[in-house]
Amino acid sequence: MGYDTDKMMIHEVCDFFDFLESAEPFDFLSKYQEFTLDRKAEDAFIEHKLKKPLDLVDIISDIKVCGRGELSKLLTLRHKYQSALKALRVPEEKEPKEELSPEEQIEKELN
Repeated sequence: MGYDTDKMMIHEVCDFFDFLESAEPFDFLSKYQEFTLDRKAEDAFIEHKLKKPLDLVDIISDIKVCGRGELSKLLTLRHKYQSALKALRVPEEKEPKEELSPEEQIEKELN
């Protein structure tokens, strides 16, 4: 990792919520230098009861100088968010089917 000097804009910024929602988090960590803690991200922390690291603001202020521990915190937080989203989707997909008695099943098949 490091700063990309080929582009005219050296300092690229992105919303932290976009990182949480991303399918490729490593692309975000390598492309952007800073994340902004937007209102969507704050709401997501509250809604999914995620505990953010105390030093999150310091970590996202300059991602390129983060060490392994800080990057691990970001990826762990994203993983917890993705897991919470997945847990919300599962009950919607699996609706309990009504169990019919054998007589009701036969009657249903005949009609």
